[in-house]
Amino acid sequence: MSDEKYLGNLEEELMFSLNPVEPRREFISRLKHQLVTPSEVTIDKPSRLNQFLPAVAGILGGILLIWVIRRIFSHITKLS
Repeated sequence: MSDEKYLGNLEEELMFSLNPVEPRREFISRLKHQLVTPSEVTIDKPSRLNQFLPAVAGILGGILLIWVIRRIFSHITKLS
């Protein structure tokens, strides 16, 4: 069987077995309206406080961790 004849048979089978889809008119008009009209976009500036607090928390956490480690070592050396 040649490729052209096979493709012709396949196209016929698909034409008879598949039903064309018709979208609702409301959907089409709403989609067209959304595509044509510009959307409203707002850009929020991040506040300085949201950038500053994690940095301060990280520094204070590091200082606390170093202090705790030094206290542990000082207790260990006193026990020896």
